[in-house]
This record gives sequence, C-alpha cells and structure tokens, in this order.
Amino acid sequence: MIHPTPRSNFRFHKAHIFIDDQLQVPIRYAAWDWPKQPGAEPMLFEEYTYSNMKLNNGYTDADFDTNNKSYAF
Repeated sequence: MIHPTPRSNFRFHKAHIFIDDQLQVPIRYAAWDWPKQPGAEPMLFEEYTYSNMKLNNGYTDADFDTNNKSYAF
C-alpha cells in the first residue's frame, strides 16, 4: 500500500503486509515514512515479524482481563 501524498490521517508513506499462505493471518508488517526529499528513499520506521504462531489455544476472555486476580495487577 502506498500513500503518495502526506496527509494528517496517513501514518505512513508505504506499508507491506505479508500473509501466511496456510494460516491466512499477517506474519510480517513493515512501514516507511515519507522521503525527506523528492526522489529520496523512504525511511523504514517500523517492522514486525511473527513466527511460531499458534492459533485457537483455548484462551477465554478472563485470560485477557486486567481484573483477573491470577495476574496480580
């Protein structure tokens, strides 16, 4: 995805999102800022890669609840 013109509602100039063929979920994301000068290369400002993902682990809403006493928040 490329946004050719900076706008206040765009967080990046260019982004690549990689989807796992088998799991059908994002496994890598990279985003670049707008070039500092016309014709210059955009600067990579964030990148995430996920590996060894396991889906449907049987978690419940309580596992993500900040009021869960098991977590001692």
